[in-house]
Amino acid sequence: MMQKLIKSVSTKYGDVFLSVAANLIQKGTFLIVTILLARIFGPKLFGEYAYLKQIFDVLIIFILFGSDKSLIYFSAINKSDGLNKLISVIKFVILIVIVLFLISLLIRDKLLTAFDFYNNLFFLIIFAITILLNVILIFIEGYFIGVKYLKTYFKSVIIASLFYLPLAYFFGYSYGIIGVFIALFIHYALQFIYIYIKEKQYLNNKGLNELKNDLKELYTFSLPIGIGELLFHFTGFLLTVILIKYASFEELGFYNAAMRMVMFIVFIPNILNNILLSYLSAEKHKEKFLFKTFLLNLFLSGTVGFIFYIFSNEISALFGIDFGQDLNEVLLTLIYGVLPLCSSYVLLQYLISIKKRWSYLFFRFFRQGLTIGLFGLSIKLNFAVDAMLLSKCFVYSNYISLILLVVFIFINYFHEKNQTIINI
Repeated sequence: MMQKLIKSVSTKYGDVFLSVAANLIQKGTFLIVTILLARIFGPKLFGEYAYLKQIFDVLIIFILFGSDKSLIYFSAINKSDGLNKLISVIKFVILIVIVLFLISLLIRDKLLTAFDFYNNLFFLIIFAITILLNVILIFIEGYFIGVKYLKTYFKSVIIASLFYLPLAYFFGYSYGIIGVFIALFIHYALQFIYIYIKEKQYLNNKGLNELKNDLKELYTFSLPIGIGELLFHFTGFLLTVILIKYASFEELGFYNAAMRMVMFIVFIPNILNNILLSYLSAEKHKEKFLFKTFLLNLFLSGTVGFIFYIFSNEISALFGIDFGQDLNEVLLTLIYGVLPLCSSYVLLQYLISIKKRWSYLFFRFFRQGLTIGLFGLSIKLNFAVDAMLLSKCFVYSNYISLILLVVFIFINYFHEKNQTIINI
C-alpha cells in the first residue's frame, strides 16, 4: 500500500521528491556541522552559539512575516504575478536589513555584552549580510516552488552544501562563533550567485507604484501567517531565555543539539509544507491530496525517527564526551513528539490553502504557547529545571495541539460540505 501511495504522489507531484532530495543533502550537511561544532565548542560555547543562531532565525522570521508562503500561493495561481511580487519583495527586504543594521550599530555595545566579541563590527556586518542572503533565497525558493520549477534551486543547494561542511569546520575551529557565521555567509553567497547566473533574466526593473501594489497584496494576505510565524519563533526564543535563566547555557546546549536532530527527522514535512501549499492552492480536490501527503510524511518521518531512536546512543556519542548521556536522554524524549509535530505541519498548510489564515495563526501559536505554559507551571511547582523538563513539555503540547487541530479541521470540513449541499 505504501509503495502504491509513494508512486501515486511522485508520479503526479515529482517536485516533492526533488525538493526532498535537495534538502536531504542540505539538512544532512547542517546536522554534521552541528555535531562538529558541538565537539569543538563543548556544551557552554555551543549553547552561546545556539542562542545567537536563534536570534538570527527570529530576525529572519520577522523580516519574512509570512510573505514567503504568500508568494508561493500567488505564484502557484499566476506565474507572472508571482515573479513581480518576488522582485518587489527582494527590494523591500534589502531596505529593511539596512535599517536594522544601522540600528544595531547604535546599540552594538549592549547587544553582545555576554560574548567575547561584543565590540566586533565585522561580526555585525557578516550577521546582517547573511540574514539578507538567507531571506532572499527563501523568497526565491518560494517562487520556484509556486511555479513548480525546482531544478536550478536544487542544484544550488547541492553545490553550496558541498562547500559548507569544510568551511564550517575550518572557520569554526579557527575563529569560533564568528567563524561559523562566516561559513554560513559563504554558503548562502554561493547559492545565490549560482541562481543569479542561471536565472538572471528574471531580474527586471519595476516602477514604484507596481512595487507598492505588490507589497500591499503580499503582506495583506500574509498578515495572520506572519503574526503566527513571528509569535512562534518569539515564544521559542522566550523558552531559550527561560532555560538560560533557570538552568544554564549548558542545558541550552543539550536541548538545542537534540532539537537540531529532531528537526532533521522532520525536515521532510517541513519541505512538504511549501510544496503542499503550492499544490493545494490550485488543487480542486484538496482533501484527497492532503490525505495522501499526510500518510506519506507520517511514514517517512516515522521511519527516520525510529532509526534515530534505535541508534540514539551512537548518534549522541558523535557530539563528544561532554554531551554524553544527558543529550541522549533529551533526544529520546523529543523523538516521541516527532509524529504529532510533522502531522501538524502538514495540516496547517491546508488551513492556508482554504484561506483559514486566522485559524492558522491560532494553532501555530497555540502549541508553542502551551509549551511555555507547561514549562512555567513546572518551574512554579519546583520541578528540576533542565533540558529534559523542557523536552517533556514540548512533547505534551504537541499531542494536545494536534488533537485540537484535527478536530477543528473535521468540523470545518463537514460544515463547509453541509453549506454546499444547502446552497445547491
